[in-house]
Amino acid sequence: MDSIIYRVLVCACAWMLACDPSDSATQTSQSSSQAEGESAESAKALRSSVNPGELRADPDRITRIEISGPQSSVTIERAEPLWRIVSPLEYPASQVAIDAVLGVVAGVEVIAAEAETEPLLKSRGLDGKDAVTVKAWAGDEVKTHFRVGYGSREATYVQRVSDPRILTIRDWARPAVNKSVDDFRHPVITDLDSKLVEKVTYRNAFGQMELVADSAAPGRFRLEGAHASSFDVDRASKGVHILCHLTAKGFLESPVPRDAGLVTDKLARVTLQWREGGERRTMELWVGPITNNGHLHVRTSLSEQVFLVAANLESTLVAQVGHFESRGDSVRSDDPARPRAIHEGHSHDVLAAPPTLVPTELMQELRRMAREQVGK
Repeated sequence: MDSIIYRVLVCACAWMLACDPSDSATQTSQSSSQAEGESAESAKALRSSVNPGELRADPDRITRIEISGPQSSVTIERAEPLWRIVSPLEYPASQVAIDAVLGVVAGVEVIAAEAETEPLLKSRGLDGKDAVTVKAWAGDEVKTHFRVGYGSREATYVQRVSDPRILTIRDWARPAVNKSVDDFRHPVITDLDSKLVEKVTYRNAFGQMELVADSAAPGRFRLEGAHASSFDVDRASKGVHILCHLTAKGFLESPVPRDAGLVTDKLARVTLQWREGGERRTMELWVGPITNNGHLHVRTSLSEQVFLVAANLESTLVAQVGHFESRGDSVRSDDPARPRAIHEGHSHDVLAAPPTLVPTELMQELRRMAREQVGK
């Protein structure tokens, strides 16, 4: 009997030793230390995997860019000397917008990396909902392909497609790529040298009148077909210059809404005539009324595209004689020898052309598009 009790006591002691809390704590501590060590090694491996230039591509070699995001999906191709939107529509691309994208592709600098997790992807804006995907080719070869998430002025989160790492790049890259299709369109409606213009004809509810170029002073115009008590040649010349450099604030697709005012033949119209390369060319501009959103609708004879322009251009597009009359300047404004305009106390050169993006090439491209539309 004593032998049996002795054996039971020995087994109990052994069991108690096996279940010693201090031993369990020691094992837990060892496991935790091992996990921390593995985490540190993982972080070290991520840091060592960072290559500052791993997402970069030579912008001079890029021939095609695809951008897909919350706002739109657009494909743009290089077509020297212009870039063109080829999907979801065909239209000349804005060089300013393209330069911003190419600037990101050329200068992207990776400064940190972290392991991908679902919560991180969401908080970094790299999940399917908010990410903007950029893919660029040089010919048939994909040169860079990554998603752009949230960020700040100092840094942006990105992720290379098929890479489990979340990367941090220097600077704020998202605004350059998170754009609508319209943001990537070339905003220029007309881009002409006003000194080449020979005549501008206005037809609207106020009647018809013409501004005819002064043969002795290209870019300066005299009034015909109407009488002005004190014709201001500077105001007229500035108006023509504005017509030659119209830019869009937005675009409308077909079918054109009825409130655009472009479904009637009774429209205000401006006809520009100019000489280019020894040939006389003509372009019509039709002007719709101001709509509730504060824009004018304009269409040209170069394409079926309907543009939205600033409403403050109404007096230039739908001009009347009074628009070209002097406003009491102390110096005679109808003196063709006067080289500068003086209006409301400000002296400025009304003939100084603003920098244009792609002058002759854009007009040629728009004319080519118009010919294609006629042929369809």
